[in-house]
Amino acid sequence: LKNNNLKMIEYLLKRKDLDLMDCALHAVKLNQTHNVELIFNKLKTIHPSLEFSPCVNSAEFPEYLTPLMLAAQCGHIEMIHFLISRGHPEIPQPHKPTCVCNECVTMMKETDPLLIATKTLDIYKAICSPAYIPNVTNDPILM
Repeated sequence: LKNNNLKMIEYLLKRKDLDLMDCALHAVKLNQTHNVELIFNKLKTIHPSLEFSPCVNSAEFPEYLTPLMLAAQCGHIEMIHFLISRGHPEIPQPHKPTCVCNECVTMMKETDPLLIATKTLDIYKAICSPAYIPNVTNDPILM
């Protein structure tokens, strides 16, 4: 992916032992829209909703990181627009640190507090990105 070699990418997409979601996140990070589209089209043939899932087996990316979150953190405007046009849902607002809903209570019992804090920080980095805000707001001034 780093060299943007299309023939190599097409060859790798034919392999069964490759984690395509990890490849997709690398392509998002490198702002390679065409390669992301190729990978997502391949993922769609495996399962229609796979492209919207985070990568759970990545050595580089945390398991909660979605392609849209990564694109927003990197400030890739075209990639954000591309992902939203493909139907990727908006990044959800994190719960307040003092939230005591069932989801948060369960998460606090089962998950490392540092991981929760890191995830929350990563979500805030994504949703406050100047590249992300105009793509998800209905503000007429920003349109």
